[in-house]
Amino acid sequence: MLSPRSSRSAGASFAAHLVEGVIASAPELPIVQTTMSRCGRFLDAAPYSVDLGQDWSESCIAFNAKVLDDLRHQDSVKNVVLSSPFRAYVSKDWQVLTPDGIVPASPELALDMMRRTLAAIEGAGKQAVIVSPTPQTGDNIGRCLTRSTWLGQDPSGCNFALSDVAEITRTIDGVLQELTKTCPVIWLKGGMRPDGICCAMADGHFVHFDHGHLTREGSRNPGRRTGWGTMIQSRPVN
Repeated sequence: MLSPRSSRSAGASFAAHLVEGVIASAPELPIVQTTMSRCGRFLDAAPYSVDLGQDWSESCIAFNAKVLDDLRHQDSVKNVVLSSPFRAYVSKDWQVLTPDGIVPASPELALDMMRRTLAAIEGAGKQAVIVSPTPQTGDNIGRCLTRSTWLGQDPSGCNFALSDVAEITRTIDGVLQELTKTCPVIWLKGGMRPDGICCAMADGHFVHFDHGHLTREGSRNPGRRTGWGTMIQSRPVN
């Protein structure tokens, strides 16, 4: 979550990788990061799996409730940035713990939960901005770049077309597109060219270090170029 005077960024690692880009575009903007690994920014809902366990899911819900309570008491925070891979909330392969119990994840559920979350943030007197995940094909782009570097190959072989992104990415984008009707969304297209190709390298630096997280320079360059900090602050507080 971010504000001109005191700020917070939320959304685990998919929020943390935005910080460098925000600082590069608005170095005067203070940032405080509140994240819990694998815990998306949905109130009263959390990913559930046998692997994670219900105790973890309940702790994720409690964490987000605490963040919202903190927001209500922090007048210096003006803008809240929400970022998440969103996959665990929309994919049919996941379940979600909600007040109604453990239910299947779905785009419809994610859309409803995010609308409720946005309403709660607005109710706390803050303005929300959502940042999309990076386009993903399912391949580990960072590994591809590392292999190309070691073998002296052309790193452009790790580029991919936006039309080739994984179906789950298209589903998530559909949910976020629906949310643009009520909340600004900053779309991360990495080093995408006008022809729709996402570049694995930009300005001589790796853009990704794995399947979807941005490297420091992969965050700084687009953040500086498109002015993430300015975009975050551009929505006036009522």
